[in-house]
Amino acid sequence: MTSLPVSGLQLMVRQPASLDELAVLETDKAPPLAILDLASRVVAQSDGTSVGWDSLPASEVGAVALAIRRAWIGDALLTDGWCPEPECGQRIDVSFRLGEYLEHFAPSVPSTVEVAGDSWYKLAGEEVRFRVPTVADLVGALHAVDSAAALSAACVLPAELNDEQWPKVDAALEELSPNLDGVVGGRCPECGSLMQLRFEPCGYVITELRDLFAGLYFEVHLLARTYGWSEADILAMGRSRRIKYAHLIAEEMAAR
Repeated sequence: MTSLPVSGLQLMVRQPASLDELAVLETDKAPPLAILDLASRVVAQSDGTSVGWDSLPASEVGAVALAIRRAWIGDALLTDGWCPEPECGQRIDVSFRLGEYLEHFAPSVPSTVEVAGDSWYKLAGEEVRFRVPTVADLVGALHAVDSAAALSAACVLPAELNDEQWPKVDAALEELSPNLDGVVGGRCPECGSLMQLRFEPCGYVITELRDLFAGLYFEVHLLARTYGWSEADILAMGRSRRIKYAHLIAEEMAAR
């Protein structure tokens, strides 16, 4: 069970089926949209009802990606990079826990804003009103000629702000609904230099899941060739059972 940081929704994630794996492997959508497609298949609210994805804060798509990753792979994440010092170049392991990463981005209501009702806020002492962009706003902006302008038109009133107001609105939104794209880092064990890596939850999780599911095509081919089963029958099979059959076939082939 996972609680989303801004909306507070309690989510549960079921284990992946073969068709879920196929959806991840064959999507050509941008990572946030690919995560939303996957989530619509495998994520529900804690009471079993479906999630109203369109009304979800757009920043929580990253939290949904991490919820899926934690359910399927685990909370601990280990990645690596290279020391930025040209004279060193040492490989550096970077590890952290996703639960702690989410806590670092916990939302809060800044003192510079007032609640204006019906999901809207206003800058204290000013007539500038704004709300947290939703998934529907994000999807609409991705299809617009000017994404930033489309988001502003949907979520900020009046549409035209001065140079002092825009930074205030941006800062307030970042506290109310933090963007989970961030920086993680570590120190080089050889020279002590600080290495920083950009961490984008949606893109990282989609890449990681594609690596995890990469054996699907081979397993389908192996079972179809050995048993004469159709692709549809194999994909309808439970993932763990499919993998077990493939392992048995591979063990027999290795023993010959």
